[in-house]
Amino acid sequence: MGLLIPKMAAEIRSHGNGENFRNCSESPRTGHQTLHYPAKFSMATIREELIQLAITNIQQGLCSIRSAAEKYSVPSSTLSDRLHGSQPQRQAKTHNQRLSPVQEEFVVDWCLNEEKSGRAPSRSQVVGFAQAILAEGGDRQPLGARWIDRFLRRHNAVKTKKSALLESSRTKDSTREAYQAFYRRLEFHIRDKNIIPANIANVDEHGMQEMETTAGTVIGSSLTRRAYTTSSDTTTWVTVIECGTVEGVRLSPTIVFTGASLQGQWFPPKAELEVDFLDWKFDYSLTGWSNSQIALKWLKEVYLPQTQPQGDEWRLLILDEHSSHTTGDFMATAWLNKVQLVYLPAHTSHKTQLLDRSVFSALKSYFRQATKALASFTASAAINKRRFLHCYRDTSKLGMSARNIISGFRNTGIWPLDPSKVLDDPEAVLESQALPVRPKTPPPEPRTEFWTPQKSQDIRTHQQGVSEGMEASGRLTRTLLAKAGKALDAKNAEMASLKAQVDHLTKELESHEPQGRKRVKENANDKFTRIEDIIQAKEDSMKSPKKKKKKTQQDSQEVKEAEEIIVDAVEPGGDGGAKCPIVGCVRLWGLVV
Repeated sequence: MGLLIPKMAAEIRSHGNGENFRNCSESPRTGHQTLHYPAKFSMATIREELIQLAITNIQQGLCSIRSAAEKYSVPSSTLSDRLHGSQPQRQAKTHNQRLSPVQEEFVVDWCLNEEKSGRAPSRSQVVGFAQAILAEGGDRQPLGARWIDRFLRRHNAVKTKKSALLESSRTKDSTREAYQAFYRRLEFHIRDKNIIPANIANVDEHGMQEMETTAGTVIGSSLTRRAYTTSSDTTTWVTVIECGTVEGVRLSPTIVFTGASLQGQWFPPKAELEVDFLDWKFDYSLTGWSNSQIALKWLKEVYLPQTQPQGDEWRLLILDEHSSHTTGDFMATAWLNKVQLVYLPAHTSHKTQLLDRSVFSALKSYFRQATKALASFTASAAINKRRFLHCYRDTSKLGMSARNIISGFRNTGIWPLDPSKVLDDPEAVLESQALPVRPKTPPPEPRTEFWTPQKSQDIRTHQQGVSEGMEASGRLTRTLLAKAGKALDAKNAEMASLKAQVDHLTKELESHEPQGRKRVKENANDKFTRIEDIIQAKEDSMKSPKKKKKKTQQDSQEVKEAEEIIVDAVEPGGDGGAKCPIVGCVRLWGLVV
């Protein structure tokens, strides 16, 4: 929404009354400036801004009431009334609101605190918390259906927006102290071992389905609301280990297929393997996930040889605290080869893992676009694996680009070292606070003619009743009653919050019960399969297709004996039943009399 006002942007900035203006633009032809408001601002809000600007100019002696009214397009009578003490309509009718301004400000502060704690409330939760405050003051009537909308219009500090799910463990561990400790540790090792940027790398693994697809925006008929696209039925899991350096160099990827062994028919022809996949590493596991043996092989056969420094320099590898990265063999191998391991804080990879933030999201988006055209084709497991390799080869060149890798190091503040990239991010640093839950609403109580005031509205009601037939109360009395009402509102809001926190802490204590643990079974350590072995297996699979088994003389004799046993069993007086255990079942079914 824009409002054309000549030469006003400078006045708004100089008087400090234009905080609600989003930005302004000037017409090159007329010199007029357009002030742009956020979409949620109504015309009433804009009109009030103009009135405040006009009053400021009048009070500073810059113009008269009439000239200010003409300049800002507001009635002169309104300006005159405001200068003589009248209030804006919204403020003048605050006594008609269910919650007082003090209580609503308390609700606003609660909403902001909950968002910082990773528990941004929904509309219904805000209504429930407001009703809990009212219940402390004796008001047990439900709020109106549109109260939340009017509440949001009255308070520009909060608004409705989309939320993203975050695991509870990430919320609890994403603290300022955890991030600060990580960056201090990172800076210490870089300085202590004089590690140069070229020797700093980050490794991470990500998983996907072989033919993973997703829904998105498409173009179709204007007569229907949505279009349906086919998704693949293949859910076989594949894990990919990727690593990048500060200089944007990508190390050889490691592909972990689901299976009991690698099969030659899974891979493309020899010409493609020798050109596009020569430096790739392939392995397998029963689940398709990486494990401690695969991680150790990756360290020995990918990272150490491909990042060999010049001379006797130290290297630094940043990785998460996955169990496969914290085994004794893994850490000892790294230390003996002068590799300093720096682990990311637990459950903070959504902000500190640079490959997650700047690489994998783009890579998976490209991958899903590439597999979308193949999703409708039913294929064997071998063909799906070959398609996966083709799609990942093409899309990883775009996702794992040098630009994205360098951007990831910069955005996470790892290099150049800048902790403020994360510490100043309000979505990264979450404060763990007690969650106020709505208390139970007490049952309604009968009200007599005179009652003990529980909130500011009760005091105003008493004042009006006492003032009937009498002269208006003095200014001192009104001020005293107003302060008493404000104190009651603040106390009611505080009591509602404290009761909710006690309820939450009680549930928190009950939830802390011992949990069992399971240790991952270790397997024998193997080397990565060489590309030459894969090529040989591929050629062998093509030379020896599956053929129909020929019957031998021994097979024919066994079939003949089985037929004689069955015939003897079904004939009266036959003793073949002793030789054929199936006969008992046949008689049980009533097929043999």
